[in-house]
Amino acid sequence: MKCLYIALVFGSLIILSCVELFHFLHAAETIYGSQGRINATASSLFVDDENVTSCLDPEGPKLIILMSLGRSGSGSTWQLIGALTGEETPSEEWTGSNSNKSMDFFEYVAENYGTDGEVFVEKFCRLQREYPNAGVVGFKWKPFGSSFRHPASIGALKRISQQAKVNPPIQIIHMTRNPLDVLISQHKHNTAKASHEKLRAHCHEQECQKAHLEKKWTLPTQHLIHPLERMKNDTQMVDNTLNSIGVPFIEVTYERLYNTDDPKEWRRIFEFLGVGPSKNLSRQDVDQASAHLSTSHNSHKDTLENYENVRDLLTGTEFEELLH
Repeated sequence: MKCLYIALVFGSLIILSCVELFHFLHAAETIYGSQGRINATASSLFVDDENVTSCLDPEGPKLIILMSLGRSGSGSTWQLIGALTGEETPSEEWTGSNSNKSMDFFEYVAENYGTDGEVFVEKFCRLQREYPNAGVVGFKWKPFGSSFRHPASIGALKRISQQAKVNPPIQIIHMTRNPLDVLISQHKHNTAKASHEKLRAHCHEQECQKAHLEKKWTLPTQHLIHPLERMKNDTQMVDNTLNSIGVPFIEVTYERLYNTDDPKEWRRIFEFLGVGPSKNLSRQDVDQASAHLSTSHNSHKDTLENYENVRDLLTGTEFEELLH
């Protein structure tokens, strides 16, 4: 039976169903924080050279958004960017960790803050005040197709584009990963969760790493092409949207960050951000700064129990090059 709640929220009387109340409170906590404090309140104001009033501090930490979908290495990348620029800050998926939560987030923003993107600027103001000694502050944004096109999302991107013309800019790192590896990682974690296996997303010790590497996985192939196509299209959609709005961003790949001896992809990031070791950075420096151990093999033959089936299915398609 559909149950109703009458809730006094933010001074307004609202009648909500059970499901509606759950999504409403989740989105509210995402914006306001678990302590009930608005996560986007600014106290001090700064005025840039073009007389645009902003709570952002041009002398404070750099402002970044790490934009990537799940199982793409964003947690490790966020940790390393922080470690190599002075101070690690929490890896926060502020706009939602899955497609439903992301849509809830932008719906809530639109209804309570509008679609001008100012709540994003105020979020950065709070982060600058909370972590004044960090080299960078920001959050992770998973660009799910439906929510990425939401008016509140587009408004945020337009506001970010405007901020790029003044100091300090908000800079986006768009990180992608081999879609086949993303699917394997998703399948690995979903399978382990369903069977109640202890398989952590990130490993800090060798015992955890061993649990990831010692077992081979059987990747379902019946509908393998479709999700590969979807991820390819989603990546292109993100790039097209950012380019069309005029948002400054840099595109990096998991493979160039983690699977090469030359850390030039990391240097590209720091040069783009204007902070961190953009020169004289070695692979050893990156490895020593990393808090996470690798949880994947370099070859699919070592990862997949049904490698031959996957290989045969992809051979002759545009996704054959994803095999390694």
